[in-house]
Amino acid sequence: MIDKATLKRYINNQYSDNDLLLVKQYLESEDLSLLNEVMNEDWDRSEMNAKELHFIHSKEMLANINAKIKSPKLIPTKKIFCLRSAAAVLVLVISTLGVMDFMGRKNTVNENITYQTTFGEIKHITLPDSSIVTLNANSKLYYAKNTPREVWLEGEAFFKVKKKISTKAKFWVHTDDLEVEVLGTAFNVRNRGQSTEVYLEEGKVTLDLKDENSSEISMKPGEVIEYSVEKNKILDKKVKNVVKDDWKTGVKEFHEASLSVLLNEIELIHGLDFEVQDSSLLQNKYSLPIPVQDSELTLKMLERLIDINIQLKEGKHLVTPKNNM
Repeated sequence: MIDKATLKRYINNQYSDNDLLLVKQYLESEDLSLLNEVMNEDWDRSEMNAKELHFIHSKEMLANINAKIKSPKLIPTKKIFCLRSAAAVLVLVISTLGVMDFMGRKNTVNENITYQTTFGEIKHITLPDSSIVTLNANSKLYYAKNTPREVWLEGEAFFKVKKKISTKAKFWVHTDDLEVEVLGTAFNVRNRGQSTEVYLEEGKVTLDLKDENSSEISMKPGEVIEYSVEKNKILDKKVKNVVKDDWKTGVKEFHEASLSVLLNEIELIHGLDFEVQDSSLLQNKYSLPIPVQDSELTLKMLERLIDINIQLKEGKHLVTPKNNM
C-alpha cells in the first residue's frame, strides 16, 4: 500500500523501482485523496525551477513514467488505458496545484515589508535573520517578505548584518546608484540626492556600481566611497576621519563641513526650508554636532555655535549674520 513518503519520493524524482510500481498501482485507483494531501502539505518546493515546472505540466511525464519501467510485464495491456487516465488526472492535479503554488509564491514575492521614518525620527529594526538596521530620519527601507536578506534603501541606514556561518548566505542592500554585497559586517549606506555613500565600519563589503563598464569594488574598514549613477563616476573615495556615524545615537557629527552642507542635511533630516540672504556664509566651515530628533534644539545650536540668527518667516527659516540684527 502506498504512503505519503513514497509519493514525495516519486514527485522529487528520488524513487526506487518498487516505489514506481506502487505509484503505478495507486494511479490505477480512483481515490487520489492522498496525493492531494501530499501536495497541500507544507513541504518546500521553492527550489523548483522553471524547467522542472514545465516538465510537471507537460505530457512528457507520462512518457517518462513508461520509459523508466524496466519490465513491460509491470503494465498489463488491458490496464494501459486505465493507467493513462490516472496519469492524466495526476498531471491535472499537479498542474492545478503547481499553478496555485506558483501564484501563491508570486504574491509572496510581491508582498513587501516596509519601514519608514518621518522627519526627526530614528527607527531600530531587527530583520527576520537577526540583522539589525538603524534607519535614519526621512528614510525608507523595504524588502520582499520571503527574502529579508535583500533590502532596498531610500535615505540613510546603518546595518549590523548577522553572519550566516553554516549557509554563508549573503546580504544585499540596493540603492539607485549601487548594490552592497556582504556576508556579515557593519556599515552605513546613505542614499540622498543624486548619489550613494557607503562607509564600512567593520568587516568587508563588495560594491557593484550600476555602471556596465565598472568592476566590483572591495572596501576595507574605515573607507568611504560615494558614487553617482547619474554622473556615472565615483565622487569620493577616502578613509573616514571619524570612528563611526554617530547619528544612530541621536547626534550627527560634522567635521569641517560648510554651512551649505549643514543646512542641506538639516533640511533632509528635519524637513526645514532655509533661505540664506548672504551667500558668502555658505562656504564657511564648521565642526559641530547636530541633534537628529529635535529640530528646535538644532536651530538653537546653530545660532549659538555659528553666530547666526534664524528667523521663521512665511514658512522659511531666514539665516542672517548676528551682526546684521
